[in-house]
Amino acid sequence: MKSQTTFPDTTTILESFTDEIRELNGTVSYNYITREAMFLRANLPDCREVAKNDRIQHGIAVRTTNTSIIVHPYTFREICTNGAIHIENISSKEVELGSSDVETAGVDYFFREAVRSCATAEAFEANLAEMTAAMDEKIHLAIVMSAMAGHGVNSRVIDRIIARFIGTKDRSGYGLFNAITSTARDEKNPEEKWRLESVGGGILAWLKKPDQEIASGYTAQIPVEKPAEKEHRFAVAE
Repeated sequence: MKSQTTFPDTTTILESFTDEIRELNGTVSYNYITREAMFLRANLPDCREVAKNDRIQHGIAVRTTNTSIIVHPYTFREICTNGAIHIENISSKEVELGSSDVETAGVDYFFREAVRSCATAEAFEANLAEMTAAMDEKIHLAIVMSAMAGHGVNSRVIDRIIARFIGTKDRSGYGLFNAITSTARDEKNPEEKWRLESVGGGILAWLKKPDQEIASGYTAQIPVEKPAEKEHRFAVAE
């Protein structure tokens, strides 16, 4: 039987997250907490332009699964209020509950360390570099959409993404990234919102692959976070 130290209640996780974000001069922008799932986002003060009047804000995204707390760098595009989760960023961390290290030092210590890791300037710079590179990338739209379907994104959502992409003048990888993340912005289901935001960030990482790998079906490897499991061990404090 796992101890309360190993599986903290969601209020404790939220308090630790809020405390770290406050120390970083940021704000918690989103939280969704039930007995089945926990999803958090925060925006940090560091902000850069990737194009004229197109400001990107650094941030952090968190979710829980049955066995871990997952922390990723997050970006927020101010002009369209779109968020993206960068699951391929080297600063991403997973706190594995029940592991010997976590048992020894405590969940809170490793969780706070993960938040600080994702808050670094290096993490933000890596995401900005991917966005800038995507502006020069042409999109194999049919291949990308097929790969998204393979990751469980339903056809209704894919149709919305295609419509938004075609409806803009930006036909680059950055344009597709924004079509995906704007669709995520309007999604009410928190698990689907997370999935689409991580697909948006994953597209940026995927675009760095050589063209021959993309054309040969490498899109099956587009990074994406799966929804959290339904059976949840974290207690919701009464």
